[in-house]
Amino acid sequence: MIHTILKNENYIGNIVYNRTTRRLGQKQANNPHHSWVRGLAVIDPIVDPTLFARAQKIMAERRVEISEDQMLLRLRVALNQKGKLNSSIINNTAGLPSVSSYTKHFGTLRRVYSLLGYLASRNCDWIDTRDYWSDVLTNHATQVAEALRIDQALRSSVEQNGANLMVNGLKVTFLAARQLPKRGTHHAAQWRAYCRRISVGLVVVLRLNPANKAVLDYVVLPAPEGTGPYVRLSNADLIRRNAVRIETLDDLIQEIRARAISSNYTAPAKRPPQNKRRKSIRRKTKNARARR
Repeated sequence: MIHTILKNENYIGNIVYNRTTRRLGQKQANNPHHSWVRGLAVIDPIVDPTLFARAQKIMAERRVEISEDQMLLRLRVALNQKGKLNSSIINNTAGLPSVSSYTKHFGTLRRVYSLLGYLASRNCDWIDTRDYWSDVLTNHATQVAEALRIDQALRSSVEQNGANLMVNGLKVTFLAARQLPKRGTHHAAQWRAYCRRISVGLVVVLRLNPANKAVLDYVVLPAPEGTGPYVRLSNADLIRRNAVRIETLDDLIQEIRARAISSNYTAPAKRPPQNKRRKSIRRKTKNARARR
């Protein structure tokens, strides 16, 4: 913010237009400097132009642009010195561009690491397979919706994002939960799923096998409330969360059908308006009885 203030020409009396462009339905983009429109001495300045020019010169001299090959070379030197790389090391090492600069030039830090031949300790297989599991969730929602449409008492439809299902007004959200590495031989298996702060309806969690390559089973539970963006599950948590473990897709369809029917509520039909004017009933008082 300070950098933006120091470059703002309003303080020397100028007003600059056309610095950005935003077309209909698109993201805002910065225009090149030669297309900017300046109104000189439009407002009263509060900063001396000479002082402003000195500040621009200092900022321009501090900015150093290096090639992408030089960026990788400096990062390789830092890797040899530190023995590992992460966002904190990159941002706090003198002479290195920031993490945002690396991601702007190369896309992701993982791509930067691959160009260096560096294998990070963090397991990123889940990131590589997100699109695959997103398609799996969509296919499950579609199959359940098609199976429920056979029952004329149920109305089911898949929402636009593909992983949500509406059955007679009941929202059903499908999530994929990867199995976390065990902390010891005596620890129970745990799964974690990103739930996007879901608080309505049912949640169907596809728990994956230890290799996170296939679906192990299904868990149906009420939408969590106030648990944060992640849902953690273990076999010991099922009773506490009012969850049900299901092994096959057919059994899952039957479970969702039963819950949709039990939660279905039809509002009573409103009586048609009557044309007859109802006689207003006045409450009797002592004066009324006295007049009679």
